[in-house]
Amino acid sequence: MAAAWSWGVLLFLAVSASAGAMTDVQKGTAAPGFPRNVSTNDPEVKKAVVKGIKYLLTVELAETVCRKNTEYILDDCDFQKGRLKMVVTCYSEVWKISWLNVEKVTVLKCS
Repeated sequence: MAAAWSWGVLLFLAVSASAGAMTDVQKGTAAPGFPRNVSTNDPEVKKAVVKGIKYLLTVELAETVCRKNTEYILDDCDFQKGRLKMVVTCYSEVWKISWLNVEKVTVLKCS
């Protein structure tokens, strides 16, 4: 039972908001018990047995100059500038249990 718990903690530490944004952290550089980025191809991650995946997300939200009623390419949509510029930073934790079709936001803090 302790082994299954340990692997669950490992996977919790392994998941990032985006697989493309993940970078390996050299072993030993993260303090024990703190999250760190781990490749999804890591053999230890692939062996993990867990109750789901917890995604830790930090996002910045801002209004763009593009109108909703027109087609646009997102990369070409600049953010508002000057006095109209407002950026909101949010931290969120999402628990996903794919085999039960469950997704639950457990933390949502914005400032």
